[in-house]
Amino acid sequence: MASGTGLKTKEKASICKDTRDGGKDTEKPRAAKSRTNPENTRLEQSGIKPILEPGCSRIPGPNETLQGGYDMTLNIAGKTVETNYQGFLFNPDDWSEDYARRIAEQDGLVLYNDHWELIYYFREFYEENQTVPTMHRIVRDLGPKQARYHDQKAYERHIYSLFPRDPIHEISKLAGLPMPQPDD
Repeated sequence: MASGTGLKTKEKASICKDTRDGGKDTEKPRAAKSRTNPENTRLEQSGIKPILEPGCSRIPGPNETLQGGYDMTLNIAGKTVETNYQGFLFNPDDWSEDYARRIAEQDGLVLYNDHWELIYYFREFYEENQTVPTMHRIVRDLGPKQARYHDQKAYERHIYSLFPRDPIHEISKLAGLPMPQPDD
C-alpha cells in the first residue's frame, strides 16, 4: 500500500519463458520492474509496480494487459473501488466526486469549476447517448455558454489547457465512464 494514498495493488511477479537454459520450456519468476520501459518507469515513479517486463511473451492473465498494466483498488471514503491500470472504473456506479479528486491528484491535476463543468457534462451526455462526446460536440454545446471565449477555437484551446494530454480520455476517466475508443 502506498503511504498516505490508500492505494493498493494486486502485487504479482511476471513469469516469462526462460530460453537461456538451452531453450528449455521452464518458467521462472522474474522481477516485476524494468528500468528500460518508459511506461514502467512512469508507474514506478507514482509508487506502482508494473507486472510485465518488456519482451515477455507470456499471454497476460485476467488482471493484466499487454501494456504492462494491472488492476488496482482504491479506498475512497471508506469504500473499495476497483479500476483498471489506467484508473478507469470497472463499475461506473462506484463514481463519486472523491474518486474524481483522487484520480485527478494521481494525474497531477487540481480540479476547478471549469473541470467540474466538463466532468458533469460528460456524465450527462453519456447517460443520454451511451457514448462520450467528441471535442467538436463539447465546443458546440458548451462554447456558447462561455462568454469569455470569443470563438469555438478559443474554447477548445481552453479545454486543452485544463486537460493537456488528451481531454476526451482524461475527462472520461474522471467522470467514471468507460475508456473512449479511438477514432477510426
